Amino acid sequence: MAMSALPIATGWRWGGYLCVSAASAWLLARDALMLAGRSCISFSCGKDRHIALVLRNGGKISGELCADTLVSPWLVLLNMAADHHGRQSLVLFPDAMTGEDFRRLRVLLRNSR
Repeated sequence: MAMSALPIATGWRWGGYLCVSAASAWLLARDALMLAGRSCISFSCGKDRHIALVLRNGGKISGELCADTLVSPWLVLLNMAADHHGRQSLVLFPDAMTGEDFRRLRVLLRNSR
């Protein structure tokens, strides 16, 4: 690990490990396992690069897709400027939906630029 090679005291090193581990566990619970209330359970893309996210707690976030949204054959990273929530990101892998839906999403995002 990169932190092991740093010339810092052992207490600070363990503090760094703890912070990284806690952040990783929180992101795993929110994004991969979708256990948090703010986990996105569905989304819809509309006209003019508009996107709406539906959260596990019943909330909805709407906004506009940013220009730095990444579209590749194996990954879609939706970056959106939410109306009242700042910037939001949503990572989508091909197994998140059917193959045809994933292909249509990629085509829609590539053609909407």
